[in-house]
Amino acid sequence: MAAATTFPTNTPPQTSDHPEIEDTLIANVYYLKPDPLYDEEKPYSLASHPPPGIKKTNIVNSPTPTIVRNARGFEKNFFLYTHGFEWLDHDLKLDPGFGADEGQLDEYMNEMDVIPYILRQVNKKAKIRWQRTPSEERPDGASKKVKRHILGAHLDISKESAKMRIRLKCGEEAETLLKRRWHIVNVWRPLQEPVVSMPLALCDSRSLDDDDLVASDIIYPHLELEASELWYNSNQRWYYLKGQMMNEVLLIMNVDSGSSTRCPHTAFEDPTIAVDAPRRRSIELRCMVFL
Repeated sequence: MAAATTFPTNTPPQTSDHPEIEDTLIANVYYLKPDPLYDEEKPYSLASHPPPGIKKTNIVNSPTPTIVRNARGFEKNFFLYTHGFEWLDHDLKLDPGFGADEGQLDEYMNEMDVIPYILRQVNKKAKIRWQRTPSEERPDGASKKVKRHILGAHLDISKESAKMRIRLKCGEEAETLLKRRWHIVNVWRPLQEPVVSMPLALCDSRSLDDDDLVASDIIYPHLELEASELWYNSNQRWYYLKGQMMNEVLLIMNVDSGSSTRCPHTAFEDPTIAVDAPRRRSIELRCMVFL
C-alpha cells in the first residue's frame, strides 16, 4: 500500500553546504552506456519473461570508477529536501529476521509510522499508507518478494509515472491531492548490521543536471511504469554511510512536485570488502507525501 501522508506547509527549509569529507573510496558506479541506440529507442526492461525474439532489456550499463564519500560522522549534515536523502535514527522493535509475509509487513509498517521524521512533520489528520517494496536479499533466495540489488545508477520513478501511481493508489481523491505539493519517498533499512556488502551510494541532488537523467520504461504485463537511468557526469557527488546499522533509516527522495530535488542511487561493490563478506539484507517501503 502507498502512504497518503499530509505534511504542514510551514516545514522549515533545510540547507547545508557539502561537508568536507576526506574518507573516500573509488568504486565502479554502473551508468547507462552511451549508445546511439538510445537516440532511436527508449531504454526499457521487461518485468516478466519476454516473448520469443524480444530482449528482456535494452539497457546496457558501463562500470565507471567514481569517487564515493563516506558520510559517517557527517550524516546529520544531509537533508531530504536539500540533498535528496537523509538518515534518521529509529530503532527496530521487530526481530530483524522477520520475513516478507503480509502480516509481518503490516506490523513493520505500523512500526514505521512512528519514525521521528513523521512525528515532527505530519499533522494530526495525516493518513499513512505504505507501499510494499521489500528489497530483502536472503542467502537461499527463498522469498519471491526479494528484489535484487540494482547495480545501475537509477531513479525509481519519473514525475509522470509518479502521478499515475498516485491516481492508481488514491482513486477519486487523487486529483485533489495532485493539486498540492507532493513527494514520493523511499524508506530503506538494513535488516543485518553492519552493512558490509553492497552498500547504497546516493547522488547529491544539487550536483545533478537534468540532462544526466534518461527516462526508461519498466514494462509489466498489466502496467507500464517509467523510471530514469543515469548518464555519467563528473560533477555528480556520491555518498554512502559506511557500516550502516539497522537503526539508521535512510530516506530517499524519488520525486518532489515542487522542486527538482531527487536522488539517483545504486548499490555498489566496495573494493575494500572481502568477496565473501556477509550478504546484505534490507527492506524498503515507499510513501506518498502530500503538503
